[in-house]
Amino acid sequence: MWVVWSVALAAYIVGVMHRTSFGVAGLDAAQRFHAGPAALSGFVVLQLLVYAALQVPVGLLLDRFGGRVLVAVGALTMAAGQFVLALATTLPLAVTARVLIGTGDGDGVNTHSPRVHYSSRCRSSRSRRSTLDQRNR
Repeated sequence: MWVVWSVALAAYIVGVMHRTSFGVAGLDAAQRFHAGPAALSGFVVLQLLVYAALQVPVGLLLDRFGGRVLVAVGALTMAAGQFVLALATTLPLAVTARVLIGTGDGDGVNTHSPRVHYSSRCRSSRSRRSTLDQRNR
């Protein structure tokens, strides 16, 4: 079970890093994309809007595919978004990258439900095993 929580914690920390990375590079981004403070703050708001909009669909996907799949897909989507953002030279491409990061963020990396869902499955299977062990004695 500690392995599950360790992987989930690592995914959470990486997700927070992805979410906040734009704040560190704000001045460079303003120069690179020829954007003012309002446009740059819109990047963060856009990512959070995408994150919030995906909460219900992610819950449905969680029930269908499970926590492992969603955390993995979310991490890969955020990594793809960061890769696109690193190579972006225009504002629309950078916005697309932030949408990808927000999608990965909302798709399980920073959503607590995949970790809770997966850990509850681990606990419930362990408690079932202990119940079966007690019955077999």
